[in-house]
Amino acid sequence: MKNINESWIKDNEKDYKIRDLIRIEREIDWCATAYASVFSGAPFYENWTLEEAKKIIENYIEDDSIIITTKLRVFTVGFLIALNKIPEELKQYVGVEDALFIEEIGTIDYLKRKGIGSEMVRYLLTGLEEKDKYIGYRTNAMRYFETNDTESFESALIRTKAEDK
Repeated sequence: MKNINESWIKDNEKDYKIRDLIRIEREIDWCATAYASVFSGAPFYENWTLEEAKKIIENYIEDDSIIITTKLRVFTVGFLIALNKIPEELKQYVGVEDALFIEEIGTIDYLKRKGIGSEMVRYLLTGLEEKDKYIGYRTNAMRYFETNDTESFESALIRTKAEDK
């Protein structure tokens, strides 16, 4: 399997790093800035202030969620937020109790389609290998594995496993 803790981006840039969110004020602010940017743009077009986005990130921290970020130098350019439980309204569809749930995943607009979302999911999955946990996700999270508009989530998993060997 690839060492995803090293710089990895497809364009051979050396300044991208994936890591767990460092829970200090400056890092939370950068994550909130990315969150507001992602959800204010297409296809969501929501209106987020930095303060509102920061409160959301702080709420996820209080709930002991897993927050993974992708940094470009000092800036957060992507994030993945996974809950340590399946949301109550979705439990009937999942069928297991001990699972993580990918709640949010996003990459700032000018860096979309460069594999950042896929690498954050891969980073999360790497941490689950030894814990024998299941993972759940919203259907819109599946698109981060796609290399084109026709690839299914399942075929993307097969592709990424083959790439990792």
